[in-house]
Amino acid sequence: MWRLIFLFGLMTMVMTGAVAAPLKDEATGLSFPGSPGPWLRVGFREFEPKAQYGVSYTYQREGREQGVLTCYVFNLGFTDIPDGADSDRVRQEMLNTFNGVTQLWNQQGATVSEIMPIGALRTQAGNVLFAYVGAHHIQHQGTANISISLVSAYRGHFLKLRYTFPGNDLQAAVDDATEFVDLLFKANGHVLPALTVVKEPLRIAGVRNVAISFIDRRLPSTPVGTLWIAYATMRLKYRGDHGLALPESGDIRPTFAEEVFARSEAVKIYDEVVATDPTAADAYWDALAKVAANGFMPAYVWTHHKRFDWPESEQPQDLAKFVKWQKKNLKKHVPDTAVVLQMQDP
Repeated sequence: MWRLIFLFGLMTMVMTGAVAAPLKDEATGLSFPGSPGPWLRVGFREFEPKAQYGVSYTYQREGREQGVLTCYVFNLGFTDIPDGADSDRVRQEMLNTFNGVTQLWNQQGATVSEIMPIGALRTQAGNVLFAYVGAHHIQHQGTANISISLVSAYRGHFLKLRYTFPGNDLQAAVDDATEFVDLLFKANGHVLPALTVVKEPLRIAGVRNVAISFIDRRLPSTPVGTLWIAYATMRLKYRGDHGLALPESGDIRPTFAEEVFARSEAVKIYDEVVATDPTAADAYWDALAKVAANGFMPAYVWTHHKRFDWPESEQPQDLAKFVKWQKKNLKKHVPDTAVVLQMQDP
């Protein structure tokens, strides 16, 4: 299908003698050209709400018609994203992006492995932190791909590039991605500086020295396990976004709002996976998705996961309504929390 789209685009350009016009991004002012070098823009998408989730620009490269490179521009509602990659906002987004690749592909039954751990992409002259980058190898239904993830920021927005390269050649995939970024720079009147990948810890304030422990040791290697990793990651994201301090040691106890947020975000990931692969359905997450769809996540969390230190003032007003609803809709549901977040020694 993608090959047909690519060929149709080329045929249209040849027949009309025209090159697809560049698209100017409203949020950043960046120009996304229609045909930079051997690349062809084959898609544009707006996400809702646009002010939070932004837009994406999708490209394919001549000779790599099975591969797809997508640039995302978004801010997740944050108003304090500094330019470049040297910020906790970008580091957290890179971590979420990189872990998300594993989670989503595992849900589809693929074998995923890190072949290039997250590294800092720095300029050779001046040692400026340009972006964070990492890569996975994905084996799915007899097909091998390399997935490259790159995250930086510009004018208050995250700039995320994800390239799915057909085959096993990591260097070719990196060369393609570098070529595209270089052409994008030139389209905006700049020259891409010489860059090098530096192996260094991804340090995020308030997130380091945390261990995610599974109660059932069989879960981490399963598709369901990846959803619980997503839940744990979202708990850490919430704490980082809201400036919640981590304890010196022991378990990291969730606040009520943190727990609601983490389970709600994990459900969104589950819904996306099941929408593309119905065989990934799971009874527990189906039930939780039903809870979220009916607006009962706060009441569910308070009813089944309430902690002694949650203030009564936070109690949802619809508990009675939820109890009545769950008697009919969650008859065989067993509440669960499969992971524990704990501080570990540095």
